[in-house]
Amino acid sequence: MGNGETILVVEDEAVVRAAVTGMLELHGYQVRAAANADEALRLVARYGAEIDLVLTDLVLPGRDGRASGDAIRDLVPEIGVLYMSGFADCSAIPDVGRATRSAFIAKPFTSEELAGAVASLLAIERS
Repeated sequence: MGNGETILVVEDEAVVRAAVTGMLELHGYQVRAAANADEALRLVARYGAEIDLVLTDLVLPGRDGRASGDAIRDLVPEIGVLYMSGFADCSAIPDVGRATRSAFIAKPFTSEELAGAVASLLAIERS
């Protein structure tokens, strides 16, 4: 599905971060991973032009995923953000859609569901 695009995964739980990274790599994506928003911002500052999409958990220590996505977009305005969460509280989900170049995927998800969500968001970015 992927063509070597680079996805930045922001997830504080190491086991989940490793699982998501593995899923994306299986589908042909390159992955950079961060355990929190500050680490993600450092990676974006350093590799921003190389990162095609951000996949961030909404619940993170310190700066949450929504604020993290906003801060990343301050550095790279055109980047797509795929938000993920295992919590059912829909009030925390940012506005998503074509206009915002963002989407949401609920945990747990399958490898195929994740790859499909990433591919769909990347297609929006390219159009």
